[in-house]
Amino acid sequence: MSRLLVLPEDRTARRRVAQHEATFRAALPMRTAAVRRWLRHPDHAIAGILFLTNVGQDDNRRSRRPSRRGWRPLRKRDSDPRKVRVLVIGRP
Repeated sequence: MSRLLVLPEDRTARRRVAQHEATFRAALPMRTAAVRRWLRHPDHAIAGILFLTNVGQDDNRRSRRPSRRGWRPLRKRDSDPRKVRVLVIGRP
């Protein structure tokens, strides 16, 4: 099973990851470019961080509190590398 942390593409998210680089690098070694390549051909399990741009987002009308939207826990453990558990952290 793969692990993928999806974060908003902004300075705060990148700064927070950089502050804890050793921890994130050990737990989630792949970064955006490598994760995108894997998403095109998911043939093995990965662990990584994907920074995504939210196109069309209006920051003036959005809440600053974190959201757990997008959390979809798998019902059972599965060793299929094409299945990914995703936790989206950021604004809805």
